[in-house]
Amino acid sequence: MIKTPTLFVLGAGASAPYGYPLGADLITEILRLTTPAAGAFWTLLLAEYHQPKVEEFHKALAESDPRSIDDFLESNPQFLDIGKICIAAALTVFGPPHDHAGHRDLHWYQYLWQLMHAEAATDEQFRGNAVKVVTYNYDESFERYFRTRLAAMYPHLERRGATEEFLNEVLPVVHVHGSLGAQDSRVRPEAERAGFNNIKFYSKAASGIRIVHEDERTEEYTTAHSWLKEAKVVCLLGFGYHPTNIRRLRFKEQVHAGGARWTFVGGTCYGLKEAERQRALNLFDVGFRGDEFPFFDAKEFLRQKFVW
Repeated sequence: MIKTPTLFVLGAGASAPYGYPLGADLITEILRLTTPAAGAFWTLLLAEYHQPKVEEFHKALAESDPRSIDDFLESNPQFLDIGKICIAAALTVFGPPHDHAGHRDLHWYQYLWQLMHAEAATDEQFRGNAVKVVTYNYDESFERYFRTRLAAMYPHLERRGATEEFLNEVLPVVHVHGSLGAQDSRVRPEAERAGFNNIKFYSKAASGIRIVHEDERTEEYTTAHSWLKEAKVVCLLGFGYHPTNIRRLRFKEQVHAGGARWTFVGGTCYGLKEAERQRALNLFDVGFRGDEFPFFDAKEFLRQKFVW
């Protein structure tokens, strides 16, 4: 079990092994969805927003070349509605294949589950874990994986209809930019997806997405700051180290205020180059060591660096 108070901060790379796109790939998919190549989705977009609006959105997104769709929508609130609809479509009906089991070598959900289940033969023993999760992702693949494992390992929870409540108590997750919701982000068989290709479904899924504006105070970020202060171990997994996201987590304020009691802080730098890693560390401005931010994927990081 993981008994030391531990906080995982997840970026897009944390969901990538399970078929979800990174920021640039999500933009590419949204650009495809806003052309005739999207077929039925293109048709319903035209019915809802009319072709000039869709084409204006597509052109602005393509030409602005943003780092993420969040960045684009924060600067272009006139496209907020259609942008959120496209995010919902890209992550659900046009999302991961139903049979996508996760890349075996990168399957860090499984590795974390095994760490948390060790010495927890009963659900009451499992409560001894002290893990919380802050995620920047809209999908709920993390919760879905652990919900399934808990229901199978402790079947009496499922018989009582208590698995969801247990998960929320023992492994709480906050989506700082909102989420698609447990049901709407569920990965459905391809044969069933056509029935969900409608504005009503996308609007419901998109309603949970939050585009956080500069200096906006939200309940989710307040929770994240509280959890960061309570943690002793902090791990940033699949994180892109976007300057705005690092600033909003308030690492520097935690250190300078004397509230932080961390014994370990580290994160993955998979896919980055040395200068990019150094620029990321400089953004924290609290003296984190580079060797705790290796060029590892999430699973390899947990295997080689995660000590609690």
